[in-house]
Amino acid sequence: MSRTKYIAKSEDDLKGIAQKMINDFGAKKVILFYGEMGVGKTTLIKILCQQLGVHEATNSPTFSIVNEYFSDDNKTIY
Repeated sequence: MSRTKYIAKSEDDLKGIAQKMINDFGAKKVILFYGEMGVGKTTLIKILCQQLGVHEATNSPTFSIVNEYFSDDNKTIY
């Protein structure tokens, strides 16, 4: 498993990082997020989902087993 590290110095950096992740990972179907509580995983995932066309509310990945969202083009994002 390869690991890619993205570093945000502020919340403002997350949109650019989210777009870079979408471009970098392309067709990969599983992406794991590791990080201490409070480092911004939920915020990043909300931005990723927005950029992938999800309009419904997103939840913290820390406290759920599986979150399921649907994009504008009927793709399922877990």
